[in-house]
Amino acid sequence: YDVRDKLAAISARTLVICGAEDWICPPSQSRLIAQGIPGARLMMVEGANHAVHHEKNALVLAEIRRFLG
Repeated sequence: YDVRDKLAAISARTLVICGAEDWICPPSQSRLIAQGIPGARLMMVEGANHAVHHEKNALVLAEIRRFLG
């Protein structure tokens, strides 16, 4: 299921969060997502896998709060 051609139509502020060791959606793919969405920010979390929100919870929540603030 490939929607890369639709990413440019996203107008919402976007934060893409990825674990640097993610093997399900590798960092290369998260970079493509962030690059395809106008103005998107990419947060690459070292030492985290696909469950980055669980593995590095405090770090991820702090960045989400900063992004939304």
